[in-house]
Amino acid sequence: MNQLTSWQQLWDRAQPMLGNAEQSLVGTGSPASRILRVGQLDAELLDLELVNLLRDPLSKALGLVNVPLVLFYAVELRF
Repeated sequence: MNQLTSWQQLWDRAQPMLGNAEQSLVGTGSPASRILRVGQLDAELLDLELVNLLRDPLSKALGLVNVPLVLFYAVELRF
């Protein structure tokens, strides 16, 4: 119980500093949202397609050899 009260005391002492920090952040405004360019979106889609193109034959080949092996290394294959 003593530990709970010490945490509560620390929390109560930190409240004025937290309030000051919150007030200083009010005037700054929110950061502008990040807008991806068309090229970046195309690159992400291309990356996903390449991963699928490379992963599927490898998974099928390993599945023919040993099915539990594919399941065991599923995360590594996806990586």
